[in-house]
Amino acid sequence: MHTPFRQTVNKLPAIKDYRLIDSMPLLFAVWLLFCVTMPDTVYQAFFHILIFPLTIYLIADKNKVIWKDNFVQLFTIFCAYMAVTTWLVGNNTLLGNVQASRWGVEAFLGMSAYWIWMQAVILHPRLWGKGFLFFAWLGASAGLLSSVTDISVAARIGGLGMMEHPIQGASISIILLATGLFLLHANHKTVNWSDTLCTFIAIVTVCIFVTFSQSRAPQATFLGYIVFFGLFISYQYRRPSTFYLLSGVFIGLLLAIHWFVGFDLLYEQLKERRTSYRLDIWASVFNHPPESFLLGHGAGLDFSLTDAAKVDLNYLEFEVHHPHNIWLGAFMDTGIIGVAMQAGLLILPLAAILRSPCCIAKKLHLTVILGLFVMLTFTDEYTLLISPHPVWLIGWIPLIFVWTWCRYQREQQNNSL
Repeated sequence: MHTPFRQTVNKLPAIKDYRLIDSMPLLFAVWLLFCVTMPDTVYQAFFHILIFPLTIYLIADKNKVIWKDNFVQLFTIFCAYMAVTTWLVGNNTLLGNVQASRWGVEAFLGMSAYWIWMQAVILHPRLWGKGFLFFAWLGASAGLLSSVTDISVAARIGGLGMMEHPIQGASISIILLATGLFLLHANHKTVNWSDTLCTFIAIVTVCIFVTFSQSRAPQATFLGYIVFFGLFISYQYRRPSTFYLLSGVFIGLLLAIHWFVGFDLLYEQLKERRTSYRLDIWASVFNHPPESFLLGHGAGLDFSLTDAAKVDLNYLEFEVHHPHNIWLGAFMDTGIIGVAMQAGLLILPLAAILRSPCCIAKKLHLTVILGLFVMLTFTDEYTLLISPHPVWLIGWIPLIFVWTWCRYQREQQNNSL
């Protein structure tokens, strides 16, 4: 009698030992690929169709360890708070409130998926270190290749997909690069020549892309980070040549900019934009705060419809749809309570760093990664709670990665022995 086909397949070791949760890292790898190369309809649809349903299935058990995680608990409360309070304050439209509530649900499911994914990231740091560097290189390279004409006339450039906007594109490439560098060099004893080559190529490509984006906050942030990283690896490997190598990269970059664009033209482009009305926008928030300091005006109300925009910014020839600062954005949407919750999402990983058994050098590196989040959202972005959006890479990755590394990395290593 022939053995049924299903029974035969189920007996195969590769199938028998496979768990559904193991597909989450692969899905995220594909999603990151889409994020830096495909339009928003593609990467959003991929997350909604594949990752969201899998996440719901994996977290359905109320006894799962994810429900005991302090970061996930606070993030869940923040999402629920935003989704509910938008109906209680302001004169928001029905459509706006529905959208805000939907964003709260999607942000909760998205962060739950991130938490599951990050368990695999810290379990395989070298693999994901190279992966993050690859996506940083790919996104920056795609942006440069698709913007050759803009570069030739010293215009601002962005990338593809989530990286389309110059500021967001440059910020995403920096976060992917920094996360990849930390993971790849977390254990300096295992670093080989191929890792050094990946590091060099990724840094050079991202450096060129960020420079030509002409986005000043990312440029200043990247400069500060790369100087830190040069000092970090010089200390870690006790080889001054590594710092000299990075210095050579900067010199080569400066020569390339001088040759292809010219510093005079690049400087004029930067100077023309001045502060891009950031100071005016921030001042308008302080002049016309939401009626409820505690609850804000509700996430369902577009910033362009607030008194801050209609009164103080009515002279502008364009509409301002958000405060261009993630803390002021949280204040306008969710009030002081929301700002406190958002601050808690930053304080939790910072406290985890202090309690972590990691060496001082790693603690410093992790703190710098959190600093990248603060710097890159200071003049752009306005909320962490939204449907799949660039802030999912700019803001979410630093917060949940640092928290997961400090909280679970040693446990994961022990479980893998």
